[in-house]
Amino acid sequence: MNNTNNNIEDIKINSINHKDLCLKRLNQSFEKHIDLEEYKKSDILAYWINDFANYHDDEKSFDSTKLKRYKRGDIIKANLGFNVGRRIRWITLLHCTQ
Repeated sequence: MNNTNNNIEDIKINSINHKDLCLKRLNQSFEKHIDLEEYKKSDILAYWINDFANYHDDEKSFDSTKLKRYKRGDIIKANLGFNVGRRIRWITLLHCTQ
């Protein structure tokens, strides 16, 4: 059992270290865009990271059965993430499995 606790502690330490490295790298990226006066790109990136964090935090409590059921041909608005040409795209549902 002591070995299991050590493994969990190692995983926790690695996770914290990796988080710290990722946040440092992300900050460097923001600073680079700001230094290059790419304010819009920096703002869009921050907006996307915030959305992603919200989606990630809500993942365990997300209930897909409460989603609206779409029909073929429906047009929906979808956030496809950062740097896909535009942040928000309009999507036409071509295939529906119901």
